[in-house]
Amino acid sequence: MAGIDILAGDFPLGRAEFSLGLLVFPKKPKQGFEKDVVVKPEDEVCAVQATTEEEASRFGKAAEAGVAGGLLLGPIGLVLGGLLGAADKPKTTVTFSGTLLDGRRFLGKTDSATYSKLEAIAFKNQSKNAVPNQHGAL
Repeated sequence: MAGIDILAGDFPLGRAEFSLGLLVFPKKPKQGFEKDVVVKPEDEVCAVQATTEEEASRFGKAAEAGVAGGLLLGPIGLVLGGLLGAADKPKTTVTFSGTLLDGRRFLGKTDSATYSKLEAIAFKNQSKNAVPNQHGAL
């Protein structure tokens, strides 16, 4: 289950879940959404566009692992813990805008893998809903 943080738009602000082919925005009565809003991206997402992409720093994780290693094994543990903590793959976060076929929009933030899935779905939907020009090309 992938999460998308909804920052602005026509949907409830907060965490939405993208799973099993559905994008679920949980109900937020204080924001005017009495029921969950459920969107089927395969049928409804027509565009996504990245606005920013950032890599999360692993410095904090390396420092934590180094301190833990130092406490357990002394100076050698400090060095090894720091190296192992820094070896983790960095996490990329993408802030993007999404548009549905009915015109509703949102600004969201998610991991790069989830963004890539939504981007592929939007591309497929654009191709499916494209109107050929006068020469028959899309």
